[in-house]
Amino acid sequence: MFNVKVLGLFVPICVTLALANGAKADDPGDAAEYFVMRQGRDISETSNPVGRAIEAVRQLRLSTEKAAAEAVGPGAVPRPGMQVFTGSEAGTRNAYPTVAGIPVGEIGTPAEIGGVQLPAAVGPSPGEGPRRGMLELRLEAISAYEPSASAANEAPPVGLGGMAPTRWNWLGPGNIGGRTRSIVIHPTRPGIMWLGAVAGGIWKTYDEGKSWAPLADFMASLNVSALILDPQNPDTLFAGTGEGYYNSDAFKGAGLFRSQDGGATWDQVSATAVPDYDFVNRLAITSDGSTLLLATRTGIYRSVNFRATDVSQVAFQPAESLSDKQILDIACSSSSAKECVASGYEGRVYYSADGGINWILSTGLPNPPFRDFEGRVEITYAKADPSVVYASVDRNLGEIYRSTDGGRSFSLQSSGAYYLSKQGWYGNTIWAGDPSRAELLIVGGVDLYRSVDGGRTLTKISDWRLSPASPHADHHAIVSHPGYNGTTNRMVFFGNDGGLYRSNDVLSATPRTSWSNLNNGYGATEFYGGAGNIYSGRIVAGAQDNGTDTYVPPPGSNTGPNGWTAMFGGDGGFVAADPIDPNMMYGEYVYLQLHRSIDGGGRSNYMYEGIEDAGSNKTALFIAPFILDPANPANMLAGGANLWRSPNVTSATPSWSPIKSPIQATATGSAPLISAIDARPLKVGAAGSDLVWVGYNSGDLFYTDQALSDEPAWTSIRDVSQAPLPKRFVTRIRIDPNNTNTVYACFTGYLKSNLWKTTDGGRTWNLIGDSLPAVPVYDVAIHPKNPNFLYVATEVGVFASADAGQTWWPTNQGPANVAVSELFWMEQRLISVTHGRGIFWIDLTQGGPAISMNPQSIELNRSQFRPPAVTAVSPMNVQ
Repeated sequence: MFNVKVLGLFVPICVTLALANGAKADDPGDAAEYFVMRQGRDISETSNPVGRAIEAVRQLRLSTEKAAAEAVGPGAVPRPGMQVFTGSEAGTRNAYPTVAGIPVGEIGTPAEIGGVQLPAAVGPSPGEGPRRGMLELRLEAISAYEPSASAANEAPPVGLGGMAPTRWNWLGPGNIGGRTRSIVIHPTRPGIMWLGAVAGGIWKTYDEGKSWAPLADFMASLNVSALILDPQNPDTLFAGTGEGYYNSDAFKGAGLFRSQDGGATWDQVSATAVPDYDFVNRLAITSDGSTLLLATRTGIYRSVNFRATDVSQVAFQPAESLSDKQILDIACSSSSAKECVASGYEGRVYYSADGGINWILSTGLPNPPFRDFEGRVEITYAKADPSVVYASVDRNLGEIYRSTDGGRSFSLQSSGAYYLSKQGWYGNTIWAGDPSRAELLIVGGVDLYRSVDGGRTLTKISDWRLSPASPHADHHAIVSHPGYNGTTNRMVFFGNDGGLYRSNDVLSATPRTSWSNLNNGYGATEFYGGAGNIYSGRIVAGAQDNGTDTYVPPPGSNTGPNGWTAMFGGDGGFVAADPIDPNMMYGEYVYLQLHRSIDGGGRSNYMYEGIEDAGSNKTALFIAPFILDPANPANMLAGGANLWRSPNVTSATPSWSPIKSPIQATATGSAPLISAIDARPLKVGAAGSDLVWVGYNSGDLFYTDQALSDEPAWTSIRDVSQAPLPKRFVTRIRIDPNNTNTVYACFTGYLKSNLWKTTDGGRTWNLIGDSLPAVPVYDVAIHPKNPNFLYVATEVGVFASADAGQTWWPTNQGPANVAVSELFWMEQRLISVTHGRGIFWIDLTQGGPAISMNPQSIELNRSQFRPPAVTAVSPMNVQ
């Protein structure tokens, strides 16, 4: 591992090797560098831009609800851009407000607002039992395109304002999971469990993991790293938000939250709504139940009134001796209300003998200094002997230390076992929960290892390359079944980058035996990009640490939201789907290493030979853009330092040539890299798109109308426009297919100047995103039938406009308070690709009256087209 300085922050970079079978290990350190750049942020800053943005969204929603209430009733006039359906048009609801076909009513359980009952987004489960608060995701398969049902230029049905009420549908994946750092199990009803997904919120099961559902989709932060139950009342839970490990998605949180009804509703603990609590890494309660302890990036905080009826009265006091320390883990002895241990970086462990008031540095651990991010320590008490404490230290690829005096002093047990690989700063966890075997422990890093002699020797018990038959890579949490006794019950649960796994007998587990994958509807996958083929209904998407994955509509095996398969492993990224041939799908491994499936997403092979920029962080972004030419899917454009073109990506061996050279290096010495591409044809019958726009991570924008020539001339927007466009990462460029002079540019950064529009080919620009929250804008989608209807993907969800971007409304009814990486169309169905909650779609067929298409635009003659038969997808291991 080495470190790269990005925006003033040293970011850990991991070097991994490709495996012979094409499977890939993930690269969390490289992803960290990319995310810092892509978000336009410095994660060492003291402010909380995500929290501010979520609060801005909340205020917008309140305004929306008020407008909806005012718009209902005789003679009422809706606010600009809003339509409200009443009576039979709204189905069983009394009112249903939409903007550009997107529902924007109140989120949550149906509530009376202004005397009008508005609908829930995904509807809470009925009854008060263990399912209370669990949101029933609306599962609806995307069907294949049927020429007899519609035509390319057919006018959509026109109702009130040309729109009708619709809701978001979830496509999964429910069988892949996502990064999970916390697991909680009900002590007397073990079928009830809660998971904390660090980008996807809190999930709950009532049937031992046979099914899952999210809780509180619109709480102030879905970045949940820590969960704990109150031992005196298992219906009371606390959730710590923010992820303080400097990994790729180390988003800040919004402090501590409390639920007193099993997770159905959550309240922010007011005292923690300040920057000191942006990263609540772990939670612990002393054995007498008197004190709640928080491990944060700014030290340890303790509360003795955490059960106060009024959550605003809950108070915390800092542990002064650790006020300048980053604390990553904390645990309390089961035999003494006063004994606790905590850990951080640089091989440091601390112990307390007074319930967490004062802390003393333990001895016997490796001495600093360490390099940046090295020396992370995870700790645990041995349940069989509370005087025994184990520590897993990120040093020499993994070291285990043991204490026999309650954590006051430690001795080295083993070193160099490789269980942490070079990623112990990211994935690192340890367990010693057997009540009769103090020498039994499990350590987790990339894979899981078991020791029966106190850490002196280790046996590997999982293999990520076999996932999902064996646990996924990168482990973060290990929790025993409440009935674990070491004899008749040896069940243990493991949270990792692939969700939740269970060992039915942890003492006999091997990489190939005793494992169950519990990702049954647990939808926390973090996608970067998605694409689909309308004729087959298939979707391909690239995920962080979960490969390039494929969705196939039912019926059949390996279909539907819980039947996703992987066509390539490791980190996925941008993807593309041939609009004509459903067998041709494309993805990438990191740094523009493109691959292609010719069997509809079953298996994929590299196709980037000839792209000289591929494979290096000097010449391509970690997640590098590429697109299929919308006028000719045999052409592909791919961006590194150069812009590369292939005229024959469907051939056995595609050829590549650069059509745009790198631009001049910045003052820091690093050459800008291409971050966004879009293309459109200017003439009917063209062999491909001659108009191409590219954006860079430096904020530079270029275009050419000669893209089909061997050496096209490029124009820099900075040379032709005086517009104050941001000098920040360009996340996306979209050319209006109905008018190629209209172009949208999306930018990163926690500012309000992230969405711009030109209507004259780039000479003048207007800021149209100043009413959006101050968050990165990742994409903009233009309705296929009405260019006034726009939809933007942001760090905190989707927003809709019915007036070409003059006003924006938050989509309260979905999909969630989650980062949305990309939006794309399958006919008039809008697909939302999220980074933390999988993929959603919404039918916007009733999106407004049809408009005259630009006669120069190119449309596939779908009424006469007959796509080739699609190849069956074969399942493949998901890493």
